[in-house]
Amino acid sequence: MGQPDTVPFSGLFAVPQAQDPSVAVTLRILHKHGNPFLFLPPESRLAVQTLALFPAQTNWARWARSLLRASLHAHLPLPLEQVRYSVSLSDPFVQFLCRASGARPGEIPPVGVLAGNPAALGQRFMLLVFSPEGEPVTVVKAGVSSAAQLFIEREVAFLSSVPEKHRRWIPIPHATFRSESVRAIAFEFFPGDSPRGDIDEQLGDILGSWLSATSTVALGEIPAWQRLREHRVSHPFVEDLSRHAVVPAMTHGDFAPWNIKVSRDGRWTVLDWECGELTGVPGWDWFHYEIRSGILVDKCSTSVLQRRIDQLLSSPCFRKYATQARIQEICRPLVAAYLLYHVEITPPTEGLQGLRDLLAAELASFQSGAKQR
Repeated sequence: MGQPDTVPFSGLFAVPQAQDPSVAVTLRILHKHGNPFLFLPPESRLAVQTLALFPAQTNWARWARSLLRASLHAHLPLPLEQVRYSVSLSDPFVQFLCRASGARPGEIPPVGVLAGNPAALGQRFMLLVFSPEGEPVTVVKAGVSSAAQLFIEREVAFLSSVPEKHRRWIPIPHATFRSESVRAIAFEFFPGDSPRGDIDEQLGDILGSWLSATSTVALGEIPAWQRLREHRVSHPFVEDLSRHAVVPAMTHGDFAPWNIKVSRDGRWTVLDWECGELTGVPGWDWFHYEIRSGILVDKCSTSVLQRRIDQLLSSPCFRKYATQARIQEICRPLVAAYLLYHVEITPPTEGLQGLRDLLAAELASFQSGAKQR
């Protein structure tokens, strides 16, 4: 796993030269674990709207977000660090933000910012850009480091290749930006919050719509499965399943509640497609949603996670999906293959030990014969 190459938020902007027309931008910073997390505009109304960028998952995080929102509504003094940047109006990235917002000449739009995980390779920033009237109009994802730029280029390339039939729940970028030092992609602003509660039917609708309608392939022909077979820590069951014919799926790669927005009218939007693949392993996105939520949000033990997997695989919505995907006979080995892939090939920055423990338990179940394949 590569080392993080953290770049501060100010790295998005060129240093103003003496002859450049420039303006001052003031932001208030909310820290998380000692690192800048949210950059809030000084105006309380805009700061409240910036909280829409924060996909709070745990009860504590939702409580903290609600408390901060209430404090901002009430104009209470908050002990937040305040920073002031001098920004050049001739900076190409600044001009990109101005075009996105419809800013007046000589002005730059107000922005609120969610900083990506500084511990992860390729930290990116999500900028909520406001119109001159103070309405959120676009979200710009931007990065400076080489890894961040690569992730954004991957997302642009993937989204431009998505077939029309798969675009119902997927945001299509309306602008991109590329300079020597910055890559960025702009989307419509999607209001809403992460999904909660009983959503199996909705997940089945979304993931079922990403299944191929015309073909089956052997698992061994799917790129992710090929990477798994070629890895030095592969297992015999991976090779055994390689000839099994399945319906391939377009896959997200990090399909989790924090990457989904549900609006008040029930519209779902799935965000962050830098790991997307047009031909992927069916079931893996659903396993990811259940397992990563269990580890990172609910802090489940390995035994509880295994019971959750049992419940998922036996649920009517998943059984329907499994039948469509032709994986109903191999669901449990596919769970183990998913875990092996994310432990060995794409290890996460958080919750890796939980994945390792669950993988060991699943492999032990195979060896003992306690689980049916």
